[in-house]
Amino acid sequence: MSEKFLSHLISIQAALNEDNANTDKIGLLARALRWYPDPDQQDLTALIAFGESIQGQREAGYWEVERAIYETLTARATLEHLPFLLRAYETRGTHAEDRRRLALQGLSRIAALTGDKTALETLASALSHNRADTRGWAIGFLTEVYFALHRPLPEAIQSRLRWLAENDPSEDVRAEAARVVK
Repeated sequence: MSEKFLSHLISIQAALNEDNANTDKIGLLARALRWYPDPDQQDLTALIAFGESIQGQREAGYWEVERAIYETLTARATLEHLPFLLRAYETRGTHAEDRRRLALQGLSRIAALTGDKTALETLASALSHNRADTRGWAIGFLTEVYFALHRPLPEAIQSRLRWLAENDPSEDVRAEAARVVK
């Protein structure tokens, strides 16, 4: 683990723990996580542990940090990050839609690189989510994943996309589904 990365996480935690936490400072510290060149696996393990400790917190500045963690992972997610991203996808409450989108993005990276069944199933199940934005994101992520895997969309997904193109209550989802159905 790089000392600089760990030191940065400690600085963020200290800023979160301050009385009258400065959300601008926390946001700057958090966004800087995305700029670390090639964090190693130990760095990412520490990042996940930190993310788990703050996931879903509502106090000032916590969402900025949580979002930066997801954004960092979307470019580096591996199979070992799958449980964290699945929990993020299921976490409700404040910022749930943004959290879900970022989790789906990370899951799509894992699925595209590995073909992992759980990641693929989660992306496919998002086509039936009660939120239109989630259904729309799932359409885009799934088509990109199967393209990256050099595999056609399974018939069950194509069937669901045809249904969405014709019946979804959201005009945006219908348009997105119609774009990809055959």
